[in-house]
Amino acid sequence: MAVAIDTTVLCLLFDPNIKPPNDPTTGKPVERARERIEYLVEQLQTSGTRVLIPTPVLAEFLVMADAEGPDYLTEISNRSVFEIAPFDAISAVEAAVLQRKATKVGNKKADLKGSRQCLKADRQIVGIAKTRQVDAIYTSDADVQKIAIDAKVPVVMLWELPLPPEDEPRLQFEGE
Repeated sequence: MAVAIDTTVLCLLFDPNIKPPNDPTTGKPVERARERIEYLVEQLQTSGTRVLIPTPVLAEFLVMADAEGPDYLTEISNRSVFEIAPFDAISAVEAAVLQRKATKVGNKKADLKGSRQCLKADRQIVGIAKTRQVDAIYTSDADVQKIAIDAKVPVVMLWELPLPPEDEPRLQFEGE
């Protein structure tokens, strides 16, 4: 089993200073976003599910990470739950199919919000996920969500992730 994550999810997992995106249902930043992602990764690792990091995601992440990029890359490489998934020939074919679909309707952007360059990267991410037959892509990006749905790849939005369970309150006994 495998899932894929996008750049926002990866950034939130590794950089505590990243501001979470807004939850469209509340209009406010996703509550405890990092904790949700850490809990997800913990659950996936426990179940033996691999977390794929598509190479376009890794590239975007390393740009944001700047000087800390090599340290983060070492940490990713040392955690067995993560697998860097390359943009290979099969993924390129899938990304091209997704791009051609958009072009056929007369709109290269297919009514998506991102720049054309961002949408190319999003299609690459979905292409990698689809060819790896992931169980889901975890994202907060509406464009990735739309592309994935079009490609018939399941999507879970960041704000849909469950919060980790609270530690059960300890009962207080007299004399403690």
